Amino acid sequence: MITTMDRKEIEKKVIKSASIVLKKDVSTITEEARFKEDLKITSMKVVMLTALLEDEFNKKFPMARVLKNQTIRDCVDMVVETLAAEA
Repeated sequence: MITTMDRKEIEKKVIKSASIVLKKDVSTITEEARFKEDLKITSMKVVMLTALLEDEFNKKFPMARVLKNQTIRDCVDMVVETLAAEA
């Protein structure tokens, strides 16, 4: 079972990864941030984010699933679900 603390840690790692890919300060990215509208992510940056997340969590994330994420929260949910399914 994923605890609140675990989710918070995952959230921090997802935001950190997004900040690296998007070259934005961590403090400017929230869970509510929308990838396209707020963060102006491109498809190439989605590929980079996917690779970074796979390295960070040592899991594979299908590109189609990553592309469906509209917000940072969606991305965190995806990671939580993937880790929980394989736990």
